[in-house]
Amino acid sequence: MGSMTRIPILAVLAFSQALLLAQRETPTVELQKRSSMISYGAVPLGKHSLAELSPGATWRLGMNTASTWRTEMPVLIGEQVLAPGEYRIQLQRLSETRCAIEIHGSALATGGSEELQVEADLSKEKKKAKKLRIEWRKAKGKSKSKHAMPVSLKVHYGEHSLAGAVTLLGGKDAKLGKDRLTVFAVPAKLIAARKEAPVPIAVVHRGKGKSMKSWCLVLDGDEAVLRPWMVAPTTQFGFGEVVAPSAAWTTTGEATATARELPKGADALQLLGVEMRKQQATLQLAAGKELLTVTVVIPDKTGKK
Repeated sequence: MGSMTRIPILAVLAFSQALLLAQRETPTVELQKRSSMISYGAVPLGKHSLAELSPGATWRLGMNTASTWRTEMPVLIGEQVLAPGEYRIQLQRLSETRCAIEIHGSALATGGSEELQVEADLSKEKKKAKKLRIEWRKAKGKSKSKHAMPVSLKVHYGEHSLAGAVTLLGGKDAKLGKDRLTVFAVPAKLIAARKEAPVPIAVVHRGKGKSMKSWCLVLDGDEAVLRPWMVAPTTQFGFGEVVAPSAAWTTTGEATATARELPKGADALQLLGVEMRKQQATLQLAAGKELLTVTVVIPDKTGKK
């Protein structure tokens, strides 16, 4: 009898994982060549439905590996801002008529105290979805700003659906030494309230492709904190522990403000100028009736500050 060839178990697992990822749906929306993307397993409609979720109960929002949300720009959710990065998401039933998409790691990304969620009414559709369908829908009409795109994130499964409204924020690019900086058009009222809740305002990119390093600049009161982008868990098929951005690659600087003598303030954050001396970046910004000077150290390629 011929001998049976044994395939290493790690190779089998790697193949299975690759197959699962290949089956995933990735609805994507773009603004100014930056994208916001949901990745999920499109579970077929069976005997179960969203109506079975009791208030307080959660659903993984898909099948196989955990569903994720990766955004290259800040996302305005009500009066809060989701920082650029990658997050695990799930669905929670809030009440008989309300649901929410929970964003795991959103608080760790900014140093905030509460995880963000996109709330929406649970409604019924005339036509059933034969499998889970998540999609982006642009708001009707023209946006008042070229730096803001109102959209809704729609979930449709069986006869039930929900559509949560959010706004994608664009920005202005600038060079930061050999790195790349983008300052986003965050509403001025949120900048003014930075002592009450930290607000992400910019990103720094170094390199390209898989080797690229990315940081998010967050204003927290009088501090400016530069943190690596949040990364969704990969252990236990994405359901492992949510880990905070590396403290070794995080730096803390200052954000000082002065009143500016203008009759009208800008409705959103504006980049006026940027300077790089050795590893320290200085940003001149304007928002509302404030002029902001933000200074923060950018780690070098070894992580040295």
